Amino acid sequence: MPTATVRPPCPKSRFATIWRTAKEYLGEQRMTYHVVKKGNQVLDFEHKDAKGMPTRCLVQQRSYCFDYDKLVQSFDINLEMQSGQMKEEKEDSF
Repeated sequence: MPTATVRPPCPKSRFATIWRTAKEYLGEQRMTYHVVKKGNQVLDFEHKDAKGMPTRCLVQQRSYCFDYDKLVQSFDINLEMQSGQMKEEKEDSF
């Protein structure tokens, strides 16, 4: 019987090189996201707008952008989510 060869996991630096050189990779951007919990946007009561109202809570993160059409074609995967498939957000995610 043939035995399976177990390979060690790919180092993070090597993984980053692989996806940055992939034809599906579009680049890296700094994105601003609105913080939402249980379908409601979270307000930041420590910061006020010009009218004295609390501002919306935002978080900035680095985003890696890919061409989803090319990903679907290259890897034969479905990236679309149905409305009922999204998991509940963790309370302490931000």
